Amino acid sequence: MKIMIVDDERDIGLILGTEFQAQGHETVALTSVREALSYLEERPVDVIICEFEMPEENGMTLFSWLRFNRPHIPFYILTAVPLVENEKILELGVKDILFKPQDLIRITELFK
Repeated sequence: MKIMIVDDERDIGLILGTEFQAQGHETVALTSVREALSYLEERPVDVIICEFEMPEENGMTLFSWLRFNRPHIPFYILTAVPLVENEKILELGVKDILFKPQDLIRITELFK
């Protein structure tokens, strides 16, 4: 399985990428929505885990693009702060909302 991790905190991508690779998954760790969109235009992925709040664009920008262009790809939101509209976000089709740092171990167990 190829897992895309999008987080402006480079360490998060490295930590999760290392764990997923140890499980036998291929990973790509990117630091912005723009990088992710560029990557997705050229190459496929099986799952996306994306930080909600980033400096230029948030995770919902990527999710919106995905719903129109690759609706079959499961999308997980990663965030350090509680989101006001958790229920609404999940109703839109986001697979789950994961909180860092407490859910980092849970995240790596999702695809075992």
